[in-house]
Amino acid sequence: MKQDVPVAVAVQAFVPEERAAAQPPPRKRGVVLVAAMILALFLGILVGFFVGRATLEAQWSRPLTRITPADHQRSSGNDADPTPPEGASVFKAIPLGRMRAEVKKYIEKDPVQVTLTSFGNGDQGSELHLVMRNDAGCKIVAYSGVVYAFDAHGKPVKANKGGEPYVAFTSEAAGDKVAIAPRKNHIHSQKLRYPETASIGVAHVDGYSCDDGTKWARQ
Repeated sequence: MKQDVPVAVAVQAFVPEERAAAQPPPRKRGVVLVAAMILALFLGILVGFFVGRATLEAQWSRPLTRITPADHQRSSGNDADPTPPEGASVFKAIPLGRMRAEVKKYIEKDPVQVTLTSFGNGDQGSELHLVMRNDAGCKIVAYSGVVYAFDAHGKPVKANKGGEPYVAFTSEAAGDKVAIAPRKNHIHSQKLRYPETASIGVAHVDGYSCDDGTKWARQ
């Protein structure tokens, strides 16, 4: 004779099995947890990258700074290479590609421009070499400017005594009598003491004087 099973008993008998079937096996739960951790790590790296990039862009949007008395004192001295004077405008330490773009805009209307810059090692230590173009319309007899040093990977590197990535160049430091005719190029060579791994440079002229009394200085 068939015996009926109470409904309550039948429900209780099947509920644990349904719950067990609804829960993923331990191995699957572990895979899901690892995937979630990897996703969180990726999102953290992504957010960090964009925040860092935004911070750098904000800094690079104001690439110029001025030489303070402390800056000048740190990079000058008896055995120092020429350094920009107090109050001179110089570019902050930014990557080579960005520096080239910023300097290109900076010197766009300058009558005398540096077209090639390099650092090297000679018999008597480090040397700076520049190629300048005179479009001033007069014969230049003196000049000065600033050069920024980079290594072979485009990273700013030490150029002066104080450790900053810039150094001044002057016709006086070259040691030769200068006479750059209009629409002519001029090669500037200058010995330096402190550049270490510098090989690439970017430069701008900040002032010059001509034999007819004409003078120009960056404002």
